[in-house]
Amino acid sequence: MSKNIEQKCLAKGVKLTDQRKIIAKIMSESNDHPDVDELYNRVSKIDQKISIATVYRTVKLFEESGILTKHEFKGGKARYEELNEGHHDHLIDVKSGEIIEFVDEEIEKLQEKIAEKYGYRLVDHKLELYGVKKKLNLMSKKIFIKTFGCQMNEYDSNRIFDTVKKIGYEKTKKYEDANCYLLNTCHIRDKAKEKVYHEIGRVKKLFKSKKKPIVIVAGCVAQAENQEMLKREPYIDIVIGPQSYHKINETIQGYINNKKKEEETEFDTISKFNYLSKIKNKNSKVSSFLTIQEGCDKFCHFCVVPYTRGPEYSRPFDQIINEAMEIIQSGAKEIILLGQNVNAYSYKDKNKEFRLSDLLLELESFKELERIRYTTSHPKDMTDDLINVYKRSNKLMPLVHLPVQSGSNKILKLMNRKHTIEEYLIIYEKLKKVNSNIEFSSDFIIGYPEETDDDFNYTMNLIEKIRFTNSYSFIFSPRPGTVASDLELVDKKKSKERLKIIQKKLSENQINKNKSLEGKILNVLVENKMKDGIKLFGRTEYMTSVIFDGNIDCIGKIVKIEINGSNQNSLFGILKDNYKKKVA
Repeated sequence: MSKNIEQKCLAKGVKLTDQRKIIAKIMSESNDHPDVDELYNRVSKIDQKISIATVYRTVKLFEESGILTKHEFKGGKARYEELNEGHHDHLIDVKSGEIIEFVDEEIEKLQEKIAEKYGYRLVDHKLELYGVKKKLNLMSKKIFIKTFGCQMNEYDSNRIFDTVKKIGYEKTKKYEDANCYLLNTCHIRDKAKEKVYHEIGRVKKLFKSKKKPIVIVAGCVAQAENQEMLKREPYIDIVIGPQSYHKINETIQGYINNKKKEEETEFDTISKFNYLSKIKNKNSKVSSFLTIQEGCDKFCHFCVVPYTRGPEYSRPFDQIINEAMEIIQSGAKEIILLGQNVNAYSYKDKNKEFRLSDLLLELESFKELERIRYTTSHPKDMTDDLINVYKRSNKLMPLVHLPVQSGSNKILKLMNRKHTIEEYLIIYEKLKKVNSNIEFSSDFIIGYPEETDDDFNYTMNLIEKIRFTNSYSFIFSPRPGTVASDLELVDKKKSKERLKIIQKKLSENQINKNKSLEGKILNVLVENKMKDGIKLFGRTEYMTSVIFDGNIDCIGKIVKIEINGSNQNSLFGILKDNYKKKVA
């Protein structure tokens, strides 16, 4: 920009905080007129405590003061557009530096009155308060979070709790003690919506003679149903979609202050992850999830993901690595990278593109990390650079979850899967060539519209050839809004018969695989103690459960277990004496 912004502020008498000086400096040095998100990314490299809201408010201050005029950006869209996340003030803990965000309309009105009293028109409501946290009393706020569905929902629930801690909530495992009850929902399975209303009914009965908690429905059902949920069930107070979790504190505080029901279902993925990147991931599980990608652009005709999670979005590479470091520092020995279409991960920074393969190899370098996995993949995005990681990596586990859905090319085309069985088998052969120990798991949809006996037999033949383990199979159930929702269904009785056949075959594969491991010594990552308080639970490299006697010193370590028994779901064994030694 032609003139230093800080000098312009000085000339106009506009005072700058240290944070705003940094923003002014970056803007002065930029010749490409970055939008707010890009400006925020550049500013964060200098000071990570600067929020995206502060960036936006600073730019607005410069515009209101006549220091900066709006530039046209990306086809006429204003370069600095107003953020959807809205205004919030800060309460800063002077001891820990923790920042609590809040919204209070009464304070805003008071600020406007004060400005008017001194002859000013207020252009920025930002307020920063400083204090020392009081000791929590027995009446502290407690939140109960119930999670349905996939691993990403589990990750989201953990991050939601990390967020609401900033406004004073503690987690409780006793839902009857909660004064905030949150359901994180999944829309993939049949009757997902009715499951939510059934759960709300249980909560109503439970709190019939007690003070009602704040009831929040989050996740993909919330995204799909939005306002309809508030209309149908008045007991629900807040509906919030998966791309709006960065607004949850603001939404809860708004409800507390105004007792007005809230609905937040905007697709705002970038702001969400930028916000969450400022909050430390304190998940301390031995095996921890880490979302790297959300949404899907494939539009399979049976799937609601593009409508509930939005278009594909890949998080910034450095943001993911920073969160991985936090998780490892908290005790994680295994990281499972998550995405609705995880191997579509692609983040561009200047002239470099980062792919999933780059992430895997970067994580490989962390000494304390023992194992790496990722899920869920699409065959279309199983690129050669990713396949070759299986040749180079010692920490990437040799189980590939690669859903095929059907063994019939006709059905794959009707599903809009964008690949053929022949292409799937090429990927299979490539992976086996670089690492013969690799095994495959999959998802199968049975009874998809127009599936014939021949189509079903093609699926059975594929299962026989690849010998899938740890796989899932379901009868097709239509999802409202998808292309397949109005198609004529296969006879229900026939679909059930086919499902029974395919599940029997998958079960046989798993039983035979587990039986073949008896008498062998396996590397097992120990995750936790079983509910009986005696036995320990861990997993093999292929995600198979292992149960054995041991002491808690084993938890978080890879130990050697001699397998002496098995069933379809688990292996049983004896701990070998050299468990304290590092297993290669």
